[in-house]
Amino acid sequence: MLHIAVILWKSDFLDPTATTTLAAALPRGKTVLTKLRLLAKVDFRALQLPPLDFDVDESQEIKDIIQRNKRTLRDACLLHYNMDLATVQRYCQGRWMGQHRRTDEMLRIMSHILPDKLFLQLGAGLIDGVPNYIHGSIETEELDRYMAEDNLLSVQKMPDLVDKAINKEDT
Repeated sequence: MLHIAVILWKSDFLDPTATTTLAAALPRGKTVLTKLRLLAKVDFRALQLPPLDFDVDESQEIKDIIQRNKRTLRDACLLHYNMDLATVQRYCQGRWMGQHRRTDEMLRIMSHILPDKLFLQLGAGLIDGVPNYIHGSIETEELDRYMAEDNLLSVQKMPDLVDKAINKEDT
């Protein structure tokens, strides 16, 4: 319900009375509405920068301040994207799959962190989508045994079509 409330609060659909009533009706509604108002103009573009503070040797107080600031930026981003965690995760360059993967940005960041040999192998996997080397073999005896089975009648009826399919798979 909070997801819908955030969308309603960001729109001009509710008047001030309905806004406060909805906030009071929801658990943590008042807190989220207050955060929405406080963080409405926070610039959270810094979330897209690579995290380069992992080896900072600072006091615990400085580390706490950094974490608080990061939390504020993430909350502002989350409220901006209507509490859609997947969108926030993609925006912050977190872990995602498929078409949302930003290969160029990932490679640029990892080139400074990983050893050259590991980076080249990982880069090839990210760009090509396959490992560098594949060592695999299919024993012909196993294939011959499957083709001789009675439940594979299509192999015996149309051997040319089956050979064409196998060759296509091999290429």
